[in-house]
Amino acid sequence: MNRKVRKERIQASKIELSVPLEWPIYDNSGTILFKSGSRIYTEDQLMLLLGRDAHFLIDIHKEKIRNQHIFQRILHLITILALTLDAVTRKKPDSNQRVQQCVKMIDDICEEDMDGALGAIHLFRDHSNALLKPIFSGFLANIMARRIRYPQSRKDDLVTGMILCNIASMTYQAELDAQTAPLNKVQLEMIHQHPEEGVRIIMQAGINNTNVLKTVLQHHERKNGEGYPRGVTDQDIHMDGKIAALCEFYVAVTGNRNYKPVKQPKEALSEIYGQANTQEPYLYMEFIKELGAFPPGSIIRLANKEVAVITRRQKNVVAPIAKAILSPSGEVYTTAIKRDCNDVEFKILETCKLDPKVKLDLVTLWDYQHVD
Repeated sequence: MNRKVRKERIQASKIELSVPLEWPIYDNSGTILFKSGSRIYTEDQLMLLLGRDAHFLIDIHKEKIRNQHIFQRILHLITILALTLDAVTRKKPDSNQRVQQCVKMIDDICEEDMDGALGAIHLFRDHSNALLKPIFSGFLANIMARRIRYPQSRKDDLVTGMILCNIASMTYQAELDAQTAPLNKVQLEMIHQHPEEGVRIIMQAGINNTNVLKTVLQHHERKNGEGYPRGVTDQDIHMDGKIAALCEFYVAVTGNRNYKPVKQPKEALSEIYGQANTQEPYLYMEFIKELGAFPPGSIIRLANKEVAVITRRQKNVVAPIAKAILSPSGEVYTTAIKRDCNDVEFKILETCKLDPKVKLDLVTLWDYQHVD
């Protein structure tokens, strides 16, 4: 089905040099001058475009998605990822293109609102873990890649591997999440085999990037050789595999799994801190520093006894910005109230759990507006 498009004349103020173009550029005769993703590097190139009366050709559907707040875009990404993983499994020829669309969507969300993306990891959980886990692990991998200054191509490779890591366990992930008893031997064997099976699936779909394959294969390996599927040790584990293991661990232990207790963000970070010396000290400590003592999405009790949600990090990692949602007596506020945890009255006393009956409006908590 043909998508509706609109023309928008090129203006110098709307083009940033050396930054990939979001939309293709055409001249008045309909000849394409620059594809989307191309870069304009010099002022001379830009002046030539202006002189040719060039225009963007904007996909209205994509523009609408771009203008949504990030929680709408996460919902859209869930749908796109489901179709993408199915395409890879079925070895469809456009599999890699679909995967890169998901990678771009993750990159855009993290670029626009990293704190909102972190908040979603902890609070946006009413969907299939099989789809949320790769998305949220992808957020963390993207954020970590930015922190340790990965180049764009390496960052994209890491996130690509992250969203494909568990493609082989998609069919039984929901069953495992719903199970209350410990995993049995057959289930454990399936889990131990899924990295190698995942590599097989994505290679058959024509995805052969070495960094991606190593991430998928090694995302459960551990420095001490006690990981799987091959039990390799530190020097044989690719850096992307180490980052993937850390990101997926955090998403898994803070997520919904009936067979293991859910950890609060601070508990998960404390566990990562405890593992740092025996695993990868630099990487683990950078992860902790990036998320902060109380990551966005943490539920906390303040010194004035209000219950609040952390929404924004600040330079002082123990004093972020929060939105109070429950009064000291436990009543739900009609409108969440901004609190700066640097203030004595609003210092953090402790983390806590929220009664499931209390429904959070993530859109307004993160200062977005509801749209039709």
